[in-house]
Amino acid sequence: MFKSRLFMNLKGISSAFVPRFIFQKNLDKIFNEILKYKDFELEHIATRVNYYNKIKSHFSIENNKVNKIGKLPFKNTSYAYDAYEISKYFKDSFL
Repeated sequence: MFKSRLFMNLKGISSAFVPRFIFQKNLDKIFNEILKYKDFELEHIATRVNYYNKIKSHFSIENNKVNKIGKLPFKNTSYAYDAYEISKYFKDSFL
């Protein structure tokens, strides 16, 4: 278990050295690839999203209590590296 955690942390740390604009440049390409999926694949994705996202009512976010993606308080945890795997594709100013 220690080896897998060490490998995961090293992978997360090394990905932080790649400039974010490289990933951000590829975001449109990723979205265009998703649009090529077949209907049953999109249905499966929607099912998974609905399973994990249980929010059913409208909510608002107070701007003074929100961190921008580029300013997330990343700590040396695997959760931070998981969040970075997604957030690196979006501009730093994205809320």
